[in-house]
Amino acid sequence: MLEDAWGAMVDLQKEGKVRWIGVSNFSAEQMDRTSKVAPITSLQAALFDDSKKIEESVLPFCESHGVGVIFLRADGVGTFDRGDDEGAGRGFACG
Repeated sequence: MLEDAWGAMVDLQKEGKVRWIGVSNFSAEQMDRTSKVAPITSLQAALFDDSKKIEESVLPFCESHGVGVIFLRADGVGTFDRGDDEGAGRGFACG
């Protein structure tokens, strides 16, 4: 399912409907699975209580695969908040 969703994002990029695609709050394992379909340009990650996990597994993956990282603070500064929880969680980003 994850691979299918990433493949759909890649198709949108190839069709010129979006310029860049990236992932949000993915683990190293999820990025590994996704990158087998197509390279990941960037990861948007929130720094919460699990920042040690990010430092130990996610950042090394990003460094070794050339993935750019954009960090958000745990208080939500820097997020596109609609004022509800509908947009929260993991997902893909395009633009």
